Amino acid sequence: MIGTNWIKRLYAFVQEIFHYLSMELEDQASYLEEKSIYRIARKKYILLNNYEKVIEISRRLHDYKQVFMYQVKNNQIYEAMQTAEIYELYELGAPLCEKEGELIKAAHMYSYFNPIKAASLYKQEHIWDKAANCYIKSMQWLRAIECIEQMASEEVKNKYYNKIEQIGDELYTKRNYEEAIKLFIRINALEKALNLSEEIKDEKTSKILYEQLVRQALDQNEMNKAAYYYEKLDTSKAFSLYMKIQDIDNAARLLTQQEKWEEALYLYLKNDKEAEAIKIAKEHDLYSLLLSYYKEKKNYEKILWIFEETHTIEEGIQYFKEENMFEYAAQLAKLLTKSSETAAVLKEIGYYEQAAHYYLLEDLKEECKNCLELSGKTPLEIENYFFVKNYPA
Repeated sequence: MIGTNWIKRLYAFVQEIFHYLSMELEDQASYLEEKSIYRIARKKYILLNNYEKVIEISRRLHDYKQVFMYQVKNNQIYEAMQTAEIYELYELGAPLCEKEGELIKAAHMYSYFNPIKAASLYKQEHIWDKAANCYIKSMQWLRAIECIEQMASEEVKNKYYNKIEQIGDELYTKRNYEEAIKLFIRINALEKALNLSEEIKDEKTSKILYEQLVRQALDQNEMNKAAYYYEKLDTSKAFSLYMKIQDIDNAARLLTQQEKWEEALYLYLKNDKEAEAIKIAKEHDLYSLLLSYYKEKKNYEKILWIFEETHTIEEGIQYFKEENMFEYAAQLAKLLTKSSETAAVLKEIGYYEQAAHYYLLEDLKEECKNCLELSGKTPLEIENYFFVKNYPA
């Protein structure tokens, strides 16, 4: 029984084969399709140039590459482009879109496998941000910057410049210094470029950058910055610029760096910065310059201080005597080593009672008495004076 059923089935199959082979090609294709033998059916439809059916069957097979190809063959160009976009058949779709003049769609598809080509197409359409992204993706930094420069929005432009600056920072961490410097210069991050060039001791690049920074600062009327950068190029120009903008501290700093102590001191004095001038005078023993200045200004307090500071007491006494500033002469006289010398000066300038006191310190009673008489003391007052002075403490 089993053998008979098998023979019947085999016979039926053979009959079906013969029936299939006797069919026209179109009927064979329909027959195979009804039997869900899609791949062979599709081959038959291809032979028949029935692209609609080929497309339909390819969809059932989820073979979207074939869908795309036969949509193109069937002149369904728009549908083919849609298929490529929906099913991410970018390598197939990009050339088609480009050929059909759909450059933005083509650029989008090229961006997935050929970003430089995509960037070129975006540039043709003036879509600068996407072009820049494609160049960044391809590590074509300078080309990306060219696109950034074309952007209309300053906000968007700055956003991309920041992105390039971050790339420069990453190149720096990877020790790709020269490339990083190029990027920083190109986006006008000149100070970053300068810091890096100095770090790697690239003197030639550093000099060029200082020159650029000077020009930029001058153009922006930032004179302090310009003078600062000039310091590395020409200190005389830096000094002149500091003076022009009355930045006395920095001008004096340049002088002290060159050990021009006297010029620095005069500069401070001329601009009423006495504390700074005094500091230089102390550190470099330039009291004579300071003294000349204060003599010209008749600043007796400061003159007195200098004579005390330099221990030139006799000179100071003589000066104050000539100036008839006896109070200051008296103060200096009291700094003399011998009391008799102090007394002599005090007597000369008419400070008789004080002179008497100093004479008595060395027991020069006659001189003391003479000074007391000159001061107008009576004999009784003089007697009492000696009594008090001699009274035991």
